Amino acid sequence: MFKLEVGPEWGEGKPVILFNGWIGIGKSKLEHSKPGAELHLRVRLDPDPRYVFQFEDETKFSPQIVKLQGAIKQPIFSCKFSQDRVSQVDPLNAYWSADSPDQDIERRERKGWKVKIHDLSGSAIAAAFITTPFVPSTGCDWVARSNPGAWLIVRPDACGPESWQPWGKLEAWRERGTRDSICCHFHLLSEFPEGGEFLIVQGEGKKSKPLVQLATHHVTCVEDAAIFMALSAAVDLSIEACRPFRRKTRRGTNHSW
Repeated sequence: MFKLEVGPEWGEGKPVILFNGWIGIGKSKLEHSKPGAELHLRVRLDPDPRYVFQFEDETKFSPQIVKLQGAIKQPIFSCKFSQDRVSQVDPLNAYWSADSPDQDIERRERKGWKVKIHDLSGSAIAAAFITTPFVPSTGCDWVARSNPGAWLIVRPDACGPESWQPWGKLEAWRERGTRDSICCHFHLLSEFPEGGEFLIVQGEGKKSKPLVQLATHHVTCVEDAAIFMALSAAVDLSIEACRPFRRKTRRGTNHSW
């Protein structure tokens, strides 16, 4: 067994020669004798070919999704975000806007969010929707690990029109402590190929345009890529869904309850 270190060049997506020379593969059984056999070894590390996709705008604004190839952007999908019972002008902001007292209940329960990924013909080929509402845990105003919100990631079922097949489940919650962070747990529910890497390029509170990298050997058709777009959209929206809830304030006081 050989152990070789990988340098920073690997992160730049360039081929790297890890080793080129003679290396011992054994020792002589006789003491004070010449070294054992050697092997001339040349180890080359090639980057894993990847497809790179990016949302052109924030997920909540139903952006177009493009395939990146150098400086070239090729439209490949569209993302449609919808939310029940909330103004479509800015659907997510209604959850933490303190302007309307009628939204108190909605500010305490984030549910009904849905994202559909469409191909260029307009057909829905992947989707994600909240199955367990994001609600504040007892005694606090955030979604805790003890009661995470959850998404179901689905893809079209070939056995029937307008039907969906579960692909995976995503849970998310806010971890409070020395470092405030959003945590996600993904569970694959199907036997479809898995793999890929998700990069939320901006952090919480910043404008986010999710970037998704997929190894080419995990993608056999456009639907394979679309399901990861749905998952990345759910991860991105979970950052919004896990924002602390504002406590309702009694009239005439500045104390929350």
